[in-house]
Amino acid sequence: MSASVTAPVTFLPGNQVPVNFWSRRSAVFGRRYMVASSQPFATHAGVKILERGGNAADAAVAVAATLNVTEPGSCGIGGDMFCLFFNAKDGTVKAINGSGHSPQALTLDLVRARHPDAADRIPADSPLAITVPGAVAGWADTVSRFGSGKFALGDLLAPAIDLAENGYPVSQLMARQWSGSQNRLLAASPNGAEMLLRDPVTGEPRAPREGEVMRLPNLAHTLRIIAAQGPAGFYTGPVAEAIVDVVQSLGGVMTLGDLAMHRSAFTDPISIDYAGHRLWECAPNGQGLVALIALGILDRAHALGLMPERMEDQLAAQIREHPDQPNVPTQYANYLIQALRFAFADAQAWITDPAVLPPSETVATLLSPAVLDVRARQLVADTPDLAPTPLVYPPGGAPRFSSDTVYFCVGDAEGNACSFIFSNYQGFGNAAVPKGYGFTLQNRGANFDLDPRSINVVAPHKRPYHTIIPAMLTTPTSSNAKLISAYGVMGGFNQPQGHVQVLLQYLAGKATGLKDPQLAIDSPRLCLQPEENAEGVLEDGEQKTIAPVDVEEGMLTAEQFTELRAKGHVLREVKGAGRGVFGRGQWAGRLRNENGGETGWIGASDGRADGCAFGW
Repeated sequence: MSASVTAPVTFLPGNQVPVNFWSRRSAVFGRRYMVASSQPFATHAGVKILERGGNAADAAVAVAATLNVTEPGSCGIGGDMFCLFFNAKDGTVKAINGSGHSPQALTLDLVRARHPDAADRIPADSPLAITVPGAVAGWADTVSRFGSGKFALGDLLAPAIDLAENGYPVSQLMARQWSGSQNRLLAASPNGAEMLLRDPVTGEPRAPREGEVMRLPNLAHTLRIIAAQGPAGFYTGPVAEAIVDVVQSLGGVMTLGDLAMHRSAFTDPISIDYAGHRLWECAPNGQGLVALIALGILDRAHALGLMPERMEDQLAAQIREHPDQPNVPTQYANYLIQALRFAFADAQAWITDPAVLPPSETVATLLSPAVLDVRARQLVADTPDLAPTPLVYPPGGAPRFSSDTVYFCVGDAEGNACSFIFSNYQGFGNAAVPKGYGFTLQNRGANFDLDPRSINVVAPHKRPYHTIIPAMLTTPTSSNAKLISAYGVMGGFNQPQGHVQVLLQYLAGKATGLKDPQLAIDSPRLCLQPEENAEGVLEDGEQKTIAPVDVEEGMLTAEQFTELRAKGHVLREVKGAGRGVFGRGQWAGRLRNENGGETGWIGASDGRADGCAFGW
């Protein structure tokens, strides 16, 4: 450390501190409960509910509402949610699908007529991409199905209402996102200034800067309506009318009937056993299946003798040999990329609205030994398949798009846990604001396909392929399972990739004793990029389009980059603030003693985010 002395620096609102995402945190412990989110105000809101005797579901709704206020670019009542709930009394995992449908008047013909130049999806800024928001109904269902019964919905929204009304200092990364979305907010509808502050000098609307106090009084008003009337205050009445007014004024086709008929779905979660753990995901239309397929392929490759050393064991050996270095083995990276490519190729051919194709049929097909065995043999081929096609097609690979989201998790004093995810889709969604109500509408309809042969083709009253996925880890017992952790990694199509990588890092850390969940989350990750970012490469004299793989600085050495590129992988090293592409994870896991007795909680919050974990 330098012996020189520098004058103290006073932090002022608006300072631009360089963004770096090195692991600089330790895991957090609690005796009774744990909350981990991407915003400290939201974490605190959940803690306050737990201190008053609430359970994990109660606290989760308080966290979600507060994130709507403090991170509105990523989530809001104009968006969707999914959650998983672990019930400690019976060891079960249940799910809520809080995603909305397309308007009943939305058809493929209409989209083609309105956007004749659209290649494969509805433009993200089109009013036709606005789907019915599912979040508010999902909040209410979370409380009614899983809550303690001690709190009305309005009680849980109170911390968020206070912050929206009285203001809060804006965090670093949210300030960056807000600044990048300022022009979109002003252009998307006449009401965008509701999501901005007035510059004290010019009087013009602009994005708040880091440390500036932001107030969202119109959002506070809307949350008060929901607190008093429940979902009916959002899906009917003046709020619903304002939603329809702004959508239709922009050329959209949503009606009051579309909003009034919205209901959450309660599809059973899906799971796979891997290395003595059971990973739970929400069923399609969510993409959690991608994580299960990737793990299934890796597991079968070892079981068939094609991969002598399991993935987590390869990583553990690297950690033991180089505990101070974050890079992973070359073959590990190669297999990881390929397993994810295969998983996306297969899952994206099948994932759709559960009303269109029962998730049980999808899961039974894509996780069948016959399919996984073929993929396992392809995994270890000398020449990687860089642009795989689906192995099987539904009746009648690389990720395609990207988005912004928040993920958080809560564990309570009774041992229950809630894994919760909440999103506008892209930053501020479509960015259109219903006049007077202070929130933006999502553009989740951009995830529909425009290919009439696709099972995910746009259609009336249909849920699109959904990126947002919460996860849960339990013991692999079929009944009365024990919770290991609620966890997740937000960030568009990165999410299943993050689930797989954090799990493998956790397992390797557990085996070596050299990584806790915080280091597992902070460890460098890779991310297969969407096809819209694909690059042309020449292979065997043939021009092919290969979706690139972003690799976080420190994950691979220069020599490893060369080795993997020689196999045909298109790799890009990502540094600094660009690391946001790898998502932001949270963890709320159980602590146990040597006899297996539960002694508390361990929490972790991604260093790539503004947030924190807090336990007591």
